[in-house]
Amino acid sequence: MKKVLSLILATLLVLTSIAAVAEEVLPSKTTSDLAEVTEVAAENGEVVLTVVEESDKYVEVLAATVEAVLNGTAPADLFTADTKAAIVEKAAEAELELNEMIAIAAPDYTAENGAVTAKFTFETLYKAEQTLIAVVSCYTGEAVEEIVLDAEADEAGAVVVKFTADAMAKIAAADSAILAILNTK
Repeated sequence: MKKVLSLILATLLVLTSIAAVAEEVLPSKTTSDLAEVTEVAAENGEVVLTVVEESDKYVEVLAATVEAVLNGTAPADLFTADTKAAIVEKAAEAELELNEMIAIAAPDYTAENGAVTAKFTFETLYKAEQTLIAVVSCYTGEAVEEIVLDAEADEAGAVVVKFTADAMAKIAAADSAILAILNTK
């Protein structure tokens, strides 16, 4: 019994440590410090994209991301080779930071909704002159598909992401979807 209790306490200590380190490495890294999704507009006017509570997949990906960043992995290197190539077409790799990761879902999305533009207000405010890149990782079973999308900062520092209809369909079909926002320094 003492061994089991010791194992549980050790596990809790490790998880607490990961959360503390994550706070330092990824400043706005959880849905709890996401101020709000201030606007979501599909082509037909329906709201079809939501921020979800932290799923098991989100916690797993966040822990792996924190560990990789602590070990010196560059933000673009966190993704597949094809995704990295698309990212570095938009911004110099040495200039990129990763400060935002949130779990998203589109359970009510249908093809009739079309493309979706969503505005996210994070704790971190961004400047219009910063390059912002959105990467959605869609997890289905053990498979992951990454989608690079256009993003920009509005005048208030919020992040506006333009989700294509294809990206929305993949988010809707995924077991889990995680949105990462990369930005230039």
